[in-house]
Amino acid sequence: MNYGFDGKVALVTGASGGIGRASAIAFAASGARVVVSDVNEAGGSETVDMIVAAGGQAVFQRCDVANAGDVKALVQRAVSEYGRLDCALTMPASTIWAPMNMKMMSGPAPLAST
Repeated sequence: MNYGFDGKVALVTGASGGIGRASAIAFAASGARVVVSDVNEAGGSETVDMIVAAGGQAVFQRCDVANAGDVKALVQRAVSEYGRLDCALTMPASTIWAPMNMKMMSGPAPLAST
């Protein structure tokens, strides 16, 4: 399906697999030039290879979205490679684990005390 991204530049993070990869491929199939990004360099490069093999344009830039310097470099790469950036889809797979507050498990707090 073509979503009308001809001539646009799309940046996709978390694009080494899953929804991020599928999104990068969909952007390319719709005519976008794609900047593929992930911390997983092998998976990201594989996504680029898939896009190029299907006739699309894509480059890979490693980026840890939790690192501001990496994010800045990612945007700069998009602009230096393709001259612009039209849209960005962030699909990072990072999860922050924290202990659960046991009080929350006993039910909601009252809205007002009486």
